[in-house]
Amino acid sequence: MAENKNEEVKKETSVDTEKLKNETANTVNQVKDTIKNVNIKQDSVDTKNFVVEMFTKPVEKIRETVKDKEGNTLKYALILLSVWALVGFLKLVFAGTLNLPAGAALWAIIKALAVPFLEVAIMGVIILLCCSKDTKKSLTTIVTAVTIAKVPVIISSVVTMLNYASVDAYKITSPVASFFSAISTVLLFFVIKFLLNKKDEESIKTFAIVEILYLVVAFVLGFLGIYI
Repeated sequence: MAENKNEEVKKETSVDTEKLKNETANTVNQVKDTIKNVNIKQDSVDTKNFVVEMFTKPVEKIRETVKDKEGNTLKYALILLSVWALVGFLKLVFAGTLNLPAGAALWAIIKALAVPFLEVAIMGVIILLCCSKDTKKSLTTIVTAVTIAKVPVIISSVVTMLNYASVDAYKITSPVASFFSAISTVLLFFVIKFLLNKKDEESIKTFAIVEILYLVVAFVLGFLGIYI
């Protein structure tokens, strides 16, 4: 009996791993195709309008993203992630990090540019693994929705750049960042809720598991000096 159970567990793990590989490959291909078709000027305007609309109906925008079958919001997500990464790089510049030895400066730049993409990718994969039995949504859709849920955090990252302009700016930027982070967490719950399309109790349980797993991964990456 124990051997049969172990075989079943191995089989399920194998299936999940294979699915994850396929989803990852499909996501990479979709991102490549989307980047090729990006019209910087027009898509930047559309992204700005999308973000503005999130201020009036954030939950509806999350629902719209989760149900987007055409992948229209993927362009917005890529632009937002690029802005987030750029802000991270600019903070390094203002902090004087580029004056460090070449190796340390290069590693800092790589982390600053990669962390936004890594953060949403890890969260997306965790959500996919936790919700795969209850949703048919692709990893691309999930990662896109996670990115949209991170809009408040991206905005707060821009706001916190004021800290480099004034030593007292943190008195404003710190509470703003905390508030926006809380909003982002709530939006992430709605991502899971709309993915599962189930009662709040089940969505809350899944959301809690996702957050715990994410914190574990973040804790491990912290030992490598990568903070998400």
